[in-house]
Amino acid sequence: PRSALIVGGGDGCAARELLKDVDIREITLVDLDKDVIEVSKKFLKKINEGSLENKKVKIVVGDGRKFLEKTRNKYDIIVIDATDPIPSGPSLLLYSRQFYEVVKSKLEDGGAFVTQATVFGSNQYTRIYSTIKKVFGNAVCSHSFVKSFGDDWGFVMATKNGKNATREKDEVELWIKSKLRKTPKYLNGETYIANFSIPNEIRKKIEKGSKIIEDSEALRAKTSEVSSVWAFEK
Repeated sequence: PRSALIVGGGDGCAARELLKDVDIREITLVDLDKDVIEVSKKFLKKINEGSLENKKVKIVVGDGRKFLEKTRNKYDIIVIDATDPIPSGPSLLLYSRQFYEVVKSKLEDGGAFVTQATVFGSNQYTRIYSTIKKVFGNAVCSHSFVKSFGDDWGFVMATKNGKNATREKDEVELWIKSKLRKTPKYLNGETYIANFSIPNEIRKKIEKGSKIIEDSEALRAKTSEVSSVWAFEK
């Protein structure tokens, strides 16, 4: 991949990881919150390794969905590192079918898309997965225990007009050695395989499919006063 777009990610950590790939030439980061970006530049430099000030990273302060709808650019990778979809939250419209259709249209052929998808195996996770699969025709589940969240966090990936084949352990180890500028703290052949290992109970739930998330539901949740953790849990 040469070009990447990050929606959210104002802490600079997603950009930090993309910059490790020797092939990356340009990263566009679009975040709604200017304060998060500025605070991250000043106080999180050790964590994000100065990624927000890297010459390969172009920062845009604004609404990620509106940016995608207007841009004429296409990207090899699109990463959605947005806040969780909670009632009245700012990122609700980044989890709908209509948004994922926009994402797909802005990917190069064979390009890849990944989004954080909240707690792995939750009803909301399966709805996000089903919505992405509806749009792309393919989707892959992955998960990882995130220490700062204290939970097993879920992610969903898809490709445009491409294959979603996962790699073998030895392939991953070779890719790390040949394509990354430095050895990751987390990723290796074994952790990669573990991230794509889905327990039977959750696999059955995901394969069953779930209700597609539409803009109309997201807009209702945006003005909701209901006190619940997740906007799309039902």
